[in-house]
Amino acid sequence: MTKFRKKARRIMEEKIGRPLHSDEWVHHKDGNPKNNAISNLMIVTQAEHSRIHAAAGDYHQITPEEARRGLPNYTQEQLIGAIKDVVQDHPQLTQRQFYALTGICPRVIRRHMGTWRSAKTLATGQRPL
Repeated sequence: MTKFRKKARRIMEEKIGRPLHSDEWVHHKDGNPKNNAISNLMIVTQAEHSRIHAAAGDYHQITPEEARRGLPNYTQEQLIGAIKDVVQDHPQLTQRQFYALTGICPRVIRRHMGTWRSAKTLATGQRPL
């Protein structure tokens, strides 16, 4: 967590009068982690947070750490195409199996689309069961 996110958590905890649970995240509505105005903060689950950012397209960038380690910077369209190609032949494919087949790291998928389930849904256009 960056110092800005920690500060946002502290602000939210003061507002609600209790510590946040480990599954509660603080989302900055305007996308600016330095804007810790209480009106800009909302409590969400990790899954909700991933969906918010995936819907906004915020997962297109890799972190500086990932860039130093040499992880490729895929576009969301490239990932959707790769997932669609592989899932077409293997509909019950898990994220781990996808990684073994393609070499595309699960972290890259999470960055772009939040969850493996969301990624498969976007790629196939089918709602998960």
